[in-house]
Amino acid sequence: MKVSILLIICLLFACNQSHDTIDLNEFNKAKDNWAVVAREIQIDQLLLDLNRNLQAKNVLIRNANLITMTSDQVQENQSVYVENGIIQQLGIIDRNTLADNIEIVDANGRYLMPGLVDSHVHVAEGSHVEKLEFISAGVTTVREMCGFDWMLPLRESIRRNELLAPNFYLASTMMNYASLGVYTTVVKTEEEAREMVRKQTAKGYDYIKVWNVMPVNILKAIADECHKLNIDLVGHVPHEATVKDALDIGMRTQEHFKGFILDRSLTLTDEDFVNEINRHVNKSYWLTPTFALYLQDLKNDTAANFYQETHIANYVAKEILEKWIANSKQPRTRRFTASYVRNLMNTVYRKLEKTDVHYIAGTDFNGENDNMVAGYSLIEELRAFESLGMNRFEVLKTATINAAHALGKATEFGTIEIGKRADLILLDRNPLDDLMSFYDDKAVMLRGNWFDKERLKSIMDKVRNIYQSDLTNDLSKPEKLVESIVNHYRQDDVIRFAKPIALQLVARNLNRIGLKKEAESLMSRLLEFHQSYDSYDVLAQIQLAAGDTINAKKSMEQSIQLYPRGDYSAKKLESLN
Repeated sequence: MKVSILLIICLLFACNQSHDTIDLNEFNKAKDNWAVVAREIQIDQLLLDLNRNLQAKNVLIRNANLITMTSDQVQENQSVYVENGIIQQLGIIDRNTLADNIEIVDANGRYLMPGLVDSHVHVAEGSHVEKLEFISAGVTTVREMCGFDWMLPLRESIRRNELLAPNFYLASTMMNYASLGVYTTVVKTEEEAREMVRKQTAKGYDYIKVWNVMPVNILKAIADECHKLNIDLVGHVPHEATVKDALDIGMRTQEHFKGFILDRSLTLTDEDFVNEINRHVNKSYWLTPTFALYLQDLKNDTAANFYQETHIANYVAKEILEKWIANSKQPRTRRFTASYVRNLMNTVYRKLEKTDVHYIAGTDFNGENDNMVAGYSLIEELRAFESLGMNRFEVLKTATINAAHALGKATEFGTIEIGKRADLILLDRNPLDDLMSFYDDKAVMLRGNWFDKERLKSIMDKVRNIYQSDLTNDLSKPEKLVESIVNHYRQDDVIRFAKPIALQLVARNLNRIGLKKEAESLMSRLLEFHQSYDSYDVLAQIQLAAGDTINAKKSMEQSIQLYPRGDYSAKKLESLN
């Protein structure tokens, strides 16, 4: 009897562990991809551990030099009391009037200022390490400029303090006349555009975003519907429109300074330019020029070397940094040089500084693309503003109070004032004297969660160890490595906070090396948590590769139901019928 029970247990264990044989040839072709995934699951686990220990404490910060951002004056030797993630008291605070169970931080004359805001990011792709990089750099708030439905519950988890990540504001998936795959919702008529605004608003997006390809009549219809629903319109100036069109329809924020370069209606003398812009601009219009995007992209050799010369290179995966360095050694084929773009920046800035246009800082960060590191690229954006002649207090405003106003959240953050959210940075040096002070180790408070300099450095040291580790041994044992990856993605919290695009890539890689069942299981698990048409597309492709046409058709039908204009399922289903 004991032997029979043991045999059954062994058989069950064997069934649970069994999977298709790995195609080692395909695995070896994509070793770099598997190395990235191997590092990513370690980053995931680090974040999961940190999430479990998140707790906003009541904290008294004493002896701080305050840069409140309500003025350019430093208020010396002040105290700030934070309770339940909100600033409750400022100034000279009597410790005896506070509860016993508070944490006391002696700032020792260091500089306390509001956390920074990156007003233009894309975090759908890339590594979860960006969350830690943002915080390490002092960026406590970001605005996602191409939202996906799976990000909506993520935003709520952040607000509930369940996830260690910057505060998260969310623009809709980009509305566009032409398709860019999952990154756009296509609208072809004014009524379609209005209906899409209504749908995106009902889902809970904070802003509606438009992209480059958009007839002016449809753009105006979108703006009109936004006004009716009291939701802000943000985005690019479409190529068929002008900057004046964007101003006239009440666009809240215009992304990228190139809109002023491409607009041929603005080839005016300086005085006429100022008068023309001021005739159309209003106080609720903000420009996110994303200077760093253009400079980093054009000087990737300098960017790679700069990060290597600072500790920031430690927070970039070896494979990514090596790619940047390799790219920097390739002959340049771009039409524009960095000096040419800088001259354009200077020309636009010189004209705009005489107008009533307001600036906010944003980077267009997009995973590991464009030689950017989350958070630290914002510091480069601030330095770009300074290089154009903006004084440092005005520079800091672009990433604090100006950003809060532009995002429509000035009552919540952006300054150190009673009632504001406790997003704070404690710096050794005064950033009003040197913006490079943001590259120093620092302490950060995020929604009342206090990370002193030592704790934050310890977290980032773990990131460094993950990214600088040698994976040769792991990659030499594909079966064991892949099994650990598959098991990792069986955790509910991993799937709940996962980036679907990243998991789709993992599933495709599993399918490519012959693990079709594991690939299908991963996509099915993802769809339990996050319904999206592109995930159904990937599931259908995996099912077709396994010869399961019946279920593949069902997956395609689900995809079409979620988004009829998807690029894959409708055409593929038609070819199969």
